Amino acid sequence: MLNSKRHFNFTTATQFGQVTFDEKGESRDLTIEQEQYLADRIEDFVFIDETPEPKKEVVPEPKPEEVKQPVKKRTTRKKADTTEE
Repeated sequence: MLNSKRHFNFTTATQFGQVTFDEKGESRDLTIEQEQYLADRIEDFVFIDETPEPKKEVVPEPKPEEVKQPVKKRTTRKKADTTEE
């Protein structure tokens, strides 16, 4: 978007054709390259980049895996025979 510091509700001729500024001093009549070109060469014009920023993908950090202790096999104890014969 091309923004003018002084021209509001104004139409002007450029080498790219007519450019119309609205009540806010903004114009969307030209391509991005043409707007940048005019903003670089004319003090009253300011180029405002309106291209949407690419969304950054949020990559979750991998959680450190817990080191599992090997499971010990349980053996059943045989009860001592306490009965007397």
